[in-house]
Amino acid sequence: GELMGVSQLLSVPFALYASSSADSFSGDYEDLENVPGLEGYISIAQPTSGDILYFDQQQWHTLPAGEEGTVLMVVGGMPQWADIPGNGNGGDDDDENTVTDADGNVYPVVTIGKQRWMAASLRTTSYNDGSTILTGLDNDTWNGTPDGAYAVYPHDDIYGIDSPQQMQQAYGNLYNWNAVNDERGICPAGWRVPSRTDWEVLMDSIMFYHDHVNVDNIGNTLKSCKQVNSPLGEECATEKHPRWDAHFVQYGWNEFGFDGLPSGFRGWNGNYSSIGVSSTFWTSTEGSATSAWTFRLMYGNGFGEIQNLTKKTGYPIRCVKDN
Repeated sequence: GELMGVSQLLSVPFALYASSSADSFSGDYEDLENVPGLEGYISIAQPTSGDILYFDQQQWHTLPAGEEGTVLMVVGGMPQWADIPGNGNGGDDDDENTVTDADGNVYPVVTIGKQRWMAASLRTTSYNDGSTILTGLDNDTWNGTPDGAYAVYPHDDIYGIDSPQQMQQAYGNLYNWNAVNDERGICPAGWRVPSRTDWEVLMDSIMFYHDHVNVDNIGNTLKSCKQVNSPLGEECATEKHPRWDAHFVQYGWNEFGFDGLPSGFRGWNGNYSSIGVSSTFWTSTEGSATSAWTFRLMYGNGFGEIQNLTKKTGYPIRCVKDN
């Protein structure tokens, strides 16, 4: 609705001298006169007690009542049921809305289906035992190192980002797969680098619980809404990084608060590319001696892609909680 103004209520007409109400209404709505038309109102098929109706900037959806032990939260502007916060074991902060890595960086947490995901890309520079992750490698060393390593996308000419620290905060670090596979652990305690199956479960559960999501638009539900010329407007439409490049059809909804951002990558040859265009997240699942599986979001399409890519590339990491 739109607020059109406020006026004082001056009088209320009523039958001051009526001797009786003469109330002969049968109780049937159809017997009433001068009733409003209902054609423009929302119709809910087979409503159930406790249903919540909400609008996602495109269409109306029904959120069923939550189960016992859950609370209603709004993530990315959309309502969802989440487990009542626990005692913070396993690397979670006390309210379980955040998780902290080995460096002390704090990340938001989001529940999607039965999984709990970090809602920002990893930016730790240390393994869980406190050892430092290798960094600062030139192109040749990056290509040839047998060790885990990370890089930070160069901030030069990136609008709104003025330092490597700001770049890390905005997009996270870019890790090679050796860092993913290091036994010292790169995710916070109680969390892990997701397997290929974890990403498949994420996509399947989103489509199972939300009938407006299919394989063609599932990636858009996971992308951040921040994008050049986003049709969602307000804070979503921005040219300042972090954000997606403009596209005339595809744009992020961030429906579940995952907030996927296009971190780009560092290639096997050491060169950097694709910031604003793509984000390819590592899995812990090996494809071969030289490759591993990844999950990719692209600005030019609405779906999520699972691909087998070289271990020497630097990609961001999203951690999932052990379950």
